[in-house]
Amino acid sequence: MTLKQFLIASLVALGLTTIPIVLSAQEAAPITVENVTDDQIEAFVKAAIALETLRQEYTSKIGNAESEEAQNELRAEADRVAIQLVDKVRGITPQEYLGISKLAQTSPELATRISAQVEVMRAQKAAFEKQQAEAARAREAQKAAEAQAAAEATKAETASE
Repeated sequence: MTLKQFLIASLVALGLTTIPIVLSAQEAAPITVENVTDDQIEAFVKAAIALETLRQEYTSKIGNAESEEAQNELRAEADRVAIQLVDKVRGITPQEYLGISKLAQTSPELATRISAQVEVMRAQKAAFEKQQAEAARAREAQKAAEAQAAAEATKAETASE
């Protein structure tokens, strides 16, 4: 497997090339590897994560729909929601998202930049989660110390009577 194939497979596995039907039906913005900014890549990854979550949600709903008509309605709804999700991500439009996604499938350089951003975001998430866990442990230790102090105060109060 070449590096290019590996990177594309990695993007597919991460769900970063999943494009809802309406997004793929839109015309991609003219994007080249050279003009994709780091901010756009960060926005692309954020949008891709949101779209992957949406895809998982709607795949289940569509699979459980009772009729083909209901499935089509759910697909149309998913498409509308997908566009809204990408629109809400600061720094990227649905057309830019599509353009970057298509370009990443053929550009190892862009795929590498996207993969690097995924790793940065994973590291940030891990650091945040570690910080939250440490804060929770500190709160628990504080509560335990306060409970111990209250118990000792009660014991001392009882002994002095």
